[in-house]
Amino acid sequence: MLDKFWKARRRAKNDFFHVLTPNESWKKTTDPFNGKQLLYPPSYSPEDAISRAARARAGRLHEIILYPEHGNEWPLWDTLAGWTSSPEVYGLSQALTDDISSWMQEWLTPANINMSRPHPDKYVMLPRSWFAKGDEIADRIARETWHLGHVLSRFRGTAKPY
Repeated sequence: MLDKFWKARRRAKNDFFHVLTPNESWKKTTDPFNGKQLLYPPSYSPEDAISRAARARAGRLHEIILYPEHGNEWPLWDTLAGWTSSPEVYGLSQALTDDISSWMQEWLTPANINMSRPHPDKYVMLPRSWFAKGDEIADRIARETWHLGHVLSRFRGTAKPY
């Protein structure tokens, strides 16, 4: 479940941006480049906010995509990180890394069974809880990588709920 500070914004049919919504707990600093006020989450520093603003100006914010795919250990993609990515690239916590791995395996088992069929289905069928866990994981990635960019969940295009 999304906590009260997060919301998913729809980008396309199966794409959702996971973004942090500023609130009264956010801190403020001034961008030395242009004098504009920057808001940042309380778990980050003024330096993180200034660095993020510089990345945004340079067009260097990461777009981290959560999307499971055969042949990849991690369901993480990022054009700035060389396309396929891993938790180590972003310094994700061990707890989040473990949850991403578990979530990926939950997709991989039925996906492998499906791919072994003579006529595989377009989508893997998974319980609704897998989708909820994917949303939670995307939100956690967004919280841990706010200083680097945005998170886009695209996993709904790989599976259907039952």
